[in-house]
Amino acid sequence: MTTEAISRAKLHALVEQRWGRGDAIDASFPSGAGLRPTATGGPAYVLLENPSHRALGGVIAWAARHDAGDVHLFAEMSEQTASLLTRRAANFARPPRIWRVDPPTTMEARPAPFSPGPDLPAEAKPWADVLRAAGLEVVVEFGVLTGEFRGLEVARVVNGRLEVGVGSQDRRARQEVQADRDPEDQLAEVVALVRTFRTPKSEAHLAATLAPERWLRSVLLARPELVGAAWLAPVPPPVPRIDLRTRAAALAAGVDDDGSAVVVAASIGIDLDLVPEAADGRRACGLDGATLKLALAQADDHPRTRQLAALLKAPAEVVIVPPDWKGSTVRSGPADWSGSAGWSGSAGTL
Repeated sequence: MTTEAISRAKLHALVEQRWGRGDAIDASFPSGAGLRPTATGGPAYVLLENPSHRALGGVIAWAARHDAGDVHLFAEMSEQTASLLTRRAANFARPPRIWRVDPPTTMEARPAPFSPGPDLPAEAKPWADVLRAAGLEVVVEFGVLTGEFRGLEVARVVNGRLEVGVGSQDRRARQEVQADRDPEDQLAEVVALVRTFRTPKSEAHLAATLAPERWLRSVLLARPELVGAAWLAPVPPPVPRIDLRTRAAALAAGVDDDGSAVVVAASIGIDLDLVPEAADGRRACGLDGATLKLALAQADDHPRTRQLAALLKAPAEVVIVPPDWKGSTVRSGPADWSGSAGWSGSAGTL
């Protein structure tokens, strides 16, 4: 049997075990199997192989394409992944039900709670002024202080020490080769190098391609009017990034021109999980009632993204940024958005 046939057989067995033989019919689903309804509004079932916490958007989009009603997602996955998917599903008007398969049992998952991140260690706080002086954006996520240039992390404080480099491998290499150098001298060197390549005209260079959604966020922080906001400050993602290549919406929160709370999710590329992640981020920063805006480039304005945005309990708005957003005017001096305009959920109170 092929891998697809095995997944299909497993899904049939799971559905029949719980609901008996229904009238849903086979429909292909990437990295798994699907059963679609035979009539509009009927139930749909999906089995995911090797699922991740970023799988929900694809499942909901697939179900919407087949005009499904109730959606059931099955997968052999950790309790943590199942709980996170359940929490994100709850943001939709008709939330999919998440089933954790642990042969021979199948259990419906419970939503994961939001856990406050650790406080920033006291020994890290003095480095914030050093990062600002170098012209970097000061960002705190999950108790870690980092410095970003146009959204690209070039330094972070680890155990009270400043480590310089683009990504963990670069930081480790610099520690080994330049262990005796002053970290502030290294920082100036790396910032100058990244400043050269992280420009609209350096599309092919790695420094210009990593974390593009954070680059967009850095522009929106400096020019919040591009998304109809009066001011914005960065907020952490609901789940930590693994590395600089990991796709994740770049979130910001603030107020719009009317003084109402707003959460903005910046994203580059077509990402079916943008909506579940952005809605999760809105709740994670305690702004459930805030307007949620998805900041996208024109090329990334996909109908499925708009469809998913409309399926939320509190629908999100899509805002298209100018095509030349990378060249938009940004602050020329050191950036400081920690605690901007009184927002305390972004980067502490540095």
